[in-house]
Amino acid sequence: MIPTTTTANDGSKRLRAGECLALVVALVVARLVVIGSVAAHPEGLVVLRYARNLADGAGLVFNPTVPWIESPLTAAIGQASLVAMLQGLGFGGLAAARTWNVAAEVVSVLIVCSLWRGHRLRCVAFVVVLAALPALAAPSLGATYAPLLTCALLWATWSARTGAIGLAGLLSGLAISLRPGALLFVPLFALFGPGGPLRTVKLVRFVLGLFVTGGAYVLLMHVGLLVPFAELPLLGSRRGAADWSALAGPWTWGLAAPAALGMVALVRERDASRALVLTGCTLFALDLGLGLAVGAPRVHVLVFAGALGLARGIDWCGARFGERLADARAVVPVGAVLAVAITLSIPGRDAAVVTDGVYRKMAEWAEESGFGDDDAQFLYASEVGAIGYFGGGIVFDEGGNLWREAMRDQEPLDAAAQLRPEYILLHAARPLVAELRAREELTRSYYPIRRFSAYGETVLEPALEELPDRRGEDYLLYRRRL
Repeated sequence: MIPTTTTANDGSKRLRAGECLALVVALVVARLVVIGSVAAHPEGLVVLRYARNLADGAGLVFNPTVPWIESPLTAAIGQASLVAMLQGLGFGGLAAARTWNVAAEVVSVLIVCSLWRGHRLRCVAFVVVLAALPALAAPSLGATYAPLLTCALLWATWSARTGAIGLAGLLSGLAISLRPGALLFVPLFALFGPGGPLRTVKLVRFVLGLFVTGGAYVLLMHVGLLVPFAELPLLGSRRGAADWSALAGPWTWGLAAPAALGMVALVRERDASRALVLTGCTLFALDLGLGLAVGAPRVHVLVFAGALGLARGIDWCGARFGERLADARAVVPVGAVLAVAITLSIPGRDAAVVTDGVYRKMAEWAEESGFGDDDAQFLYASEVGAIGYFGGGIVFDEGGNLWREAMRDQEPLDAAAQLRPEYILLHAARPLVAELRAREELTRSYYPIRRFSAYGETVLEPALEELPDRRGEDYLLYRRRL
């Protein structure tokens, strides 16, 4: 049996405004001290290219010189618009995305502190886990949509808790615009949101708010004017090999069991966060069932829910084994210091490894070759984020999302063979390289010219047995023979 707790009524156990501020400051400091160990995520770079084009007046398109090859809108519209807004004020693209993400995390902390205000230790434990867990820091500082998505779902929960059910629907629709899979939150929220199942009047108000944003989004996607950006793997070819790398590491797996128990407790207690917890679990199960690459942005809701679960477990342990200590006001400053100290103690990866080994070399190659200045040159890529943002030029992806008409009903490399782009950029992964080498028309027409690797690899024609099965920060660039 999982023990439960009741909301504390003792005023001494409730967080005060100053304590909430201290926890927020601790989170921001923890993010700043590790910012140098997190490089921009490829999915985030896709949005940054849209934002850059929007800020430059070219519109919300990926390839502004040939907008006819892609949809005029994408599901990146929300994040790209926010980033472009700050770029107009002089922010760099990456700095703007990180600013919004950290702001979203700050709002999330304030909401959790509001929902759990009667549990001082629980709130402190949540902030410590949120700040220190690499699986939560990477999507935020990597400029992905994930913190904005989680914040929207949590804000919708808080709005319903405070009686603003229409706003809850509006925020749910915004979440869907960031990731279409967030549509799963709607039925879960209607059944398991704060206060239990939504009755007729509240359900109507929620749906009306939802359709202001979510309905418009679904309609645009249905008529083909919008590509569901955050669900690109569903439309591409990255099936059949689920990737658990986003959850790798002792910090994630070592805390998985207590986090799961805590999430079960939150659901059983009918905690206000249970709809978000169930949404994270359902999204993760769906990705695994489809055999999709489980990247850090896609599991953010689940890991965030796990942080809530861990905080719930720590709160129970404190109430059972050290109630006086758990309720002491010293818990907040101690927790704030711990959040930063633990973050600093976790070995990180130098972002320069990726920036110098991949991103900067891509930018240098594009400048040397003139790619990006010649509208007659196209590049086919198995990952468009890095080369699209740092290399510029006209790029289309293996899933056909940036040139759907040309790649409809075709296997990725079939389309490359037919379109004969000037360049082909592939992850240095065994399945992709093996498929290219197995196609005589491609091996006859293309030859490797560069390798962009965060691992220091330089061999242009590596043996297949030397290549990994998974895609990583290692790319081979091929050029078409003249």
